[in-house]
Amino acid sequence: LSMANPEPRFSASDMEFLHRLACLAVRKAVLDPDLLQQLDSLTDEMLLRKITGLHLHEVPPILLEPAGGFVTIKTTTGSLRGCKGAIAATAPLHSMLLTSAVKSALDDKRFAPVRLEELEALTVGISVLTEPSAIGHWKEYEVGRHGVILTKGSNRALFLPEVPIEHGMTREQTLSQLALKAGLEMDAWRRGCKYDVFETQKFTGALCA
Repeated sequence: LSMANPEPRFSASDMEFLHRLACLAVRKAVLDPDLLQQLDSLTDEMLLRKITGLHLHEVPPILLEPAGGFVTIKTTTGSLRGCKGAIAATAPLHSMLLTSAVKSALDDKRFAPVRLEELEALTVGISVLTEPSAIGHWKEYEVGRHGVILTKGSNRALFLPEVPIEHGMTREQTLSQLALKAGLEMDAWRRGCKYDVFETQKFTGALCA
């Protein structure tokens, strides 16, 4: 794969800036749940201004470039509370993460919307994705290094790189759980599936820091 040991695209200060945006978006979403319905009608500039009070010229230029990524909300004890994002680099990174943070807080159907009284006991993680690359065989997927996307027909699911590590899963166990997540039989990953892998830059911290 051409992405072996890639140089970090974003600096530590870039990642801290993005994390701050995500935290502000989670807090704003909880305080103003109507924001979820407004996302599609807001321009990037309007969304940034509404959530953070910033203007586009105050955002580091590299964060205005398109990129895929995810926002993950967890409790301080490590339980998942919401996770949303985008694989494709079709929107400016800062805007995609603002939108994903709002959706993580209010629109992850696995969980009830985040409540105000929860905020002080939550962490927010941001993951910025490299461009996914196709692999020829599932054995090329490296647990802990790669995020992985499984596709079979119209069924598709994704795990970020940390998921199997957090759950102590082997490659085969990871792919079995990924197949289930995609709505397939547990052993469907062994045949007829397409795999793409990616790497991430991550930043995680307390919501109320």
